[in-house]
Amino acid sequence: MVLVLGILLVALIIFQTGLLVGSNQAGFACKWNRSFIDNPGGPDSVLRPFLGRHGGPNPNGAIGEIISTNFPSILIKNPEGLETIATVDSETAIRSGRQTASTSDLEIGKKVIIVGQPDEDGRIKAALIRILPEQPNSIYMRFSPQTNSTK
Repeated sequence: MVLVLGILLVALIIFQTGLLVGSNQAGFACKWNRSFIDNPGGPDSVLRPFLGRHGGPNPNGAIGEIISTNFPSILIKNPEGLETIATVDSETAIRSGRQTASTSDLEIGKKVIIVGQPDEDGRIKAALIRILPEQPNSIYMRFSPQTNSTK
């Protein structure tokens, strides 16, 4: 009897953990949608075709080009055109190659990878920002969409 109750308790804990994780992801996606769908352009926004793609935005990170800096926030545009806001604070590690960098190195046009946690406003609270090298064979270029070219 005790063994059966123990198994049921473990199953209940696993189920509750799944509900909590799913609720956090759904909350992030909902707040992200409010941040970007309700912006100027609304339902006709150029971002509309990208919504819901691959299950929506990644709440734990982004890769792309910095298109705006208004610290503590930076706006990143990924290769598909999807924009994500990340917040930077004193605990955010910023790296360029093997060197430590600072917020002054986060310039418009730089390619970055951001890893962090979703916050209550649908943004990414950056734990790590890696500035990518400006080389044609950088990792960002491998993820960029194909451009029209004549062969």
